Amino acid sequence: MTTGEIISASIAGIALIVAWLARLDSKKSALAAERSADAAQKSADASQRTNELISNQHEFEKQKLKDASEPVFAWRDPSTNIASVSYNFQNMGSRIRVVSCESNPPATRIDKPNYVDEKQQSSFTFVFLNNNGIGAGIPKFEFTVSYETQLKEKATKRFLANQHNNPVELN
Repeated sequence: MTTGEIISASIAGIALIVAWLARLDSKKSALAAERSADAAQKSADASQRTNELISNQHEFEKQKLKDASEPVFAWRDPSTNIASVSYNFQNMGSRIRVVSCESNPPATRIDKPNYVDEKQQSSFTFVFLNNNGIGAGIPKFEFTVSYETQLKEKATKRFLANQHNNPVELN
């Protein structure tokens, strides 16, 4: 072999070694890129789960606040006579503004509180008169209380009532 051939063979051998090292390096780079992509995906998934948890927590807190703003009617013994019945209660929930109260069959007159504070005692009175203005007796009836909470949300509660028992909530 001549010196030129030896140098050429040496250069070719070095080129093979460099190519082999480059190939190893590219495999490492590809593996590193794959690992980096996996880590990025895991991070994105974790971020999405965190956002979902935060959103769920926010909805839970919002529902808790909404539930806490509702009235809770703790009914007491009703007072009755031939023409009317008063359902006495204590509001064990949050303060409300009573928007309206309606009955079915319709009462001749309904007396309702305008506001009911937390722990306040109050009543709804239903008067049933016949066409002659005489007490018509107290039928079994339904009534609906429409109210506004402190969160300014409007809601209703429906009750089934008769003259001898406390109303039963239908909602």
